[in-house]
Amino acid sequence: IGTWDGSRAIYKIKEYLPNANILYYTDAISGYMAVKEGKLDAFAYERTQMEVAINNGQKGVKLLSENLGKEEYVGVGISPASKIDNLADLVNNFIDEIKADGTLDDMYNRWVIDANYEMPEIEKAQDPDFTIVIGTTGVVEPYSFYENGNLTGYDIELAQRFAKYLNADLQIKVYDYDSIIVAATTGDIDCIM
Repeated sequence: IGTWDGSRAIYKIKEYLPNANILYYTDAISGYMAVKEGKLDAFAYERTQMEVAINNGQKGVKLLSENLGKEEYVGVGISPASKIDNLADLVNNFIDEIKADGTLDDMYNRWVIDANYEMPEIEKAQDPDFTIVIGTTGVVEPYSFYENGNLTGYDIELAQRFAKYLNADLQIKVYDYDSIIVAATTGDIDCIM
């Protein structure tokens, strides 16, 4: 089974298919092609991303009717070198709050289920206490992608809401998948969304 190196699917494969031989790819297209060419039995990745690829003409692959494990709404990677105290607790408290008030479900339904790519207006912090630097890729529709030259998506909305929650100024840096892990490890970013 193939998966994108760094994908959360790795953990699902190990949990649900512990005897599988896992091959890692640096992009989903290479994984899809390996399935098409018979080099892989399957490629595990985020379902919505696979649906987008198939809807955009990806041939030679098909989706199973069920997911491998339950779908998750949020994945945030915290930099071990972040200067923001208790950042993991802040992220978890924020996620708990937006789960409880329905914001997280609303975001997921708009961006992922309904493919409503209209970014809401989110007020910025008026007198920010600090700056949070969030890394993203800008290539994963509907989470972090460019539309009409603007970075948008579920993760971008989440980042804006998180900065507002923290009363922080937001700086977003865009990386490829290999570089974003290094950026988090070295503290160039506080977290990955």
